[in-house]
Amino acid sequence: MSFAVTVAVTGQRTVRSMTEHPEDSDTHTRAEVWTGHGPRIPISRLAAAGRARPEVRVQVPAGWWRLAPSTGLHKSNPGYVAELAVPVAGRDSPQVIHTARTTTLSQLEAALGWPIPLPARQFLILASLSARSAGTAPRTSPGANRPSTAADPAESAIYRPSRASTVQAGGLSTTYGRLLATETVIATWSYGTARLDLLSDPPPTGTDDDLAYWRIYDGERIFFADADVPGLLDLTTEPSEALRGLLGLPAGLRRASIRLTAGQAWFVDRYANLFDQFAAIPGRPYPPGTRVRVALPDGQDADGTLYASVPRHGGGTIYRWRPDVANQPGHPWQHHPAWALETTELHLADILGTHPTIDDQPELPLATGAVIRTVDDPRFTVGTVLRALQYRTGSPMYEVQPHDAPMRPVLLPADAVLPLRSSVWPSLDRLLTARAEAGLDLIPGEVLATTTETARVTDSPHRLRLHDVRPRPPGPADPTRGVAPVTVPDEVPTLLAVLSGPAPTATSQLVGTTRLVRDPIHGDLAVHEVEYQQALALSPDRLGNLLARRPWLSPANPPLETVAALAAMHTPLDVLTAFVHLGQPSPTSTTSTLGDRGIEDAARPAVSSPDNPPGASSIGDSPVPTCDGP
Repeated sequence: MSFAVTVAVTGQRTVRSMTEHPEDSDTHTRAEVWTGHGPRIPISRLAAAGRARPEVRVQVPAGWWRLAPSTGLHKSNPGYVAELAVPVAGRDSPQVIHTARTTTLSQLEAALGWPIPLPARQFLILASLSARSAGTAPRTSPGANRPSTAADPAESAIYRPSRASTVQAGGLSTTYGRLLATETVIATWSYGTARLDLLSDPPPTGTDDDLAYWRIYDGERIFFADADVPGLLDLTTEPSEALRGLLGLPAGLRRASIRLTAGQAWFVDRYANLFDQFAAIPGRPYPPGTRVRVALPDGQDADGTLYASVPRHGGGTIYRWRPDVANQPGHPWQHHPAWALETTELHLADILGTHPTIDDQPELPLATGAVIRTVDDPRFTVGTVLRALQYRTGSPMYEVQPHDAPMRPVLLPADAVLPLRSSVWPSLDRLLTARAEAGLDLIPGEVLATTTETARVTDSPHRLRLHDVRPRPPGPADPTRGVAPVTVPDEVPTLLAVLSGPAPTATSQLVGTTRLVRDPIHGDLAVHEVEYQQALALSPDRLGNLLARRPWLSPANPPLETVAALAAMHTPLDVLTAFVHLGQPSPTSTTSTLGDRGIEDAARPAVSSPDNPPGASSIGDSPVPTCDGP
């Protein structure tokens, strides 16, 4: 028997069902543990599972972690325990090589170095309450009396779960990535590899603080996590104030001489002074690089980055700022980083960090160019959406080009991806033009979504048709619509990127037959070495022209190694064609229109390819598909 775990959807976030043992099932209650953006799981089901088996097991490469309440009759809040068990050759039972005991689950996160996802927290809290009320003692794992041999498991990747790791809670089973997908970060701040995350929906005052939490990372490791911010009573008052309070935490710990772990002491020594500088409230006029929130004439707010300030005639200050939406794939300003807007100090206020907006239209699909992260796919982590597909008898699917694995595009269910950067095409015409320039043909079953309208692609005896074209309800604010930009010097965006924190330089490494390029802007890029070398053989101008035909890609000016990897990934057949004809003159035009794919496109072999998969249909000689109304 199975039951569907109800989830609240945030953006494209949906979580698959978990399985439950029949004896733990109770379908007669609607009481819920969580009422925010996370999963809404009936209390009775979690409580029953917790009574039957009050522990959470998390798979890691070396073995598994066992998380459980550390119940004792003599303590009102005995806390929680985590045991790391690894298999031992020649023995039937695993050996526990590390044990951590803490008072709260937030402290346990800091000890382990990785997040305990929200549903697992809820399960452990209910298991702890059940165990305390029943007066039961904690269970011990096989080999729990053996000595600890892992010095600090938080420092080793083999002791950390991946998104594909299996998680078992009582009779429930799912993946670590599925549980992480239920969490919502409402504000984040980063500098270099350091990051602060503030998670949403803290509980009402007076409830268990394990349900409200923030995390401080360096890289992928958590060093601090808790529910309270020093000097702030309510996490929901203003996320910027909460982040500001967290930035002052390392310096406060150093002044208080509080006992820390070796890892935490290292973090405090490295970041205390730096964090303290960013915690200070900026003076006016605000300096370039300040994060700002601007009140728009229609009553909405838009966040962005301040570029410059100039005195206003008659007094006051005019600020030039760039909204965050202008940097998203498909936006008309994406490839014009020096374009900005103007406003006065009356409509602008400083904020701290980035405050992700919650999409109030989750039923609308992602469009070409959106960057996604997989929920729990073991093959790759990040990719670019090429197509959104929706057939009458099936679930929504995305065709995705993986970034960090040398793979051709794959089809993934919509609930298997999370959006990192949504695309914001202003109209169907702009999206169709970009697709035509890239040679990314429309195919039947596609759903096209822009910020102003949506449509479906259907087949007909003579040509593809855009069917069910309809206006889209207003989405997140875009203050650039209908406004002429002002221009700042080209050096300003570059300088602000430097001020945003030290970024590692791009590196290139050959691993077997795969070329791995680590780029500070584009992340990890993995391509086949043969295709990478073919791309490197082309001139930088030709590589740039190939990428320019994919206007949804980042406009950054990356090093040659990154350009070659991007070209081999997103335009493999174009690279091959250009490589074969390396001695021939370059084409006079590298762009094409619908029905005229240019010299390089015409040279493509008529076989299945990433840009022309099986079933792909050419639109024909018409400049645009025929449109059917609603």
